[in-house]
Amino acid sequence: MKPNKFKRRKILKISHSMEIIDKVLYRYFARVVDIFAIYLLSILVIVVFVNVCSRYALNLSLAWSEELAKILLVWVTFIGAAAASRRGRHLKIEDVIKRMDEQRQRKMYIYINVIVSLFLVFMIWKGFSFSIAMKDTVTDALRISNMILYAALPVGAILMLPYSIRNIIYYCSDNKGRQKK
Repeated sequence: MKPNKFKRRKILKISHSMEIIDKVLYRYFARVVDIFAIYLLSILVIVVFVNVCSRYALNLSLAWSEELAKILLVWVTFIGAAAASRRGRHLKIEDVIKRMDEQRQRKMYIYINVIVSLFLVFMIWKGFSFSIAMKDTVTDALRISNMILYAALPVGAILMLPYSIRNIIYYCSDNKGRQKK
């Protein structure tokens, strides 16, 4: 039985839309996230290296370096989580899902990504409200607002959300196959 023209057009539109979404998310958006993560990690390594050298070579501890390293580590964690989300590298247990037939696997992946998306929206909402609540407190050594530290949570969640939504669209469409890595 041949699919009617309307269904073929619908499949082509969804397929074309997925190509555009993938191009934006996996080429451009991902590149920015990766470069930002590399940049932050590089600064973190330099700050920790300078602190270790000054502590052991000069017997001088830089108070600001520990605080900056803490802030950078939190940001690298959440930006790295977005990069891991894009690659599908978060911790997951797939033994049960792999034993299911293809249709149930797709439903399970939709369900998982809907739950993840809802959780990310919750993290964005609570993260922003908590960040705003911390705007008047400052760090001890650097004297910068703690809002910068706590803003990593909603920013990381915002960077992860498009990948989760993309996966929902992908598994709801007529595409066959697995999540793009």
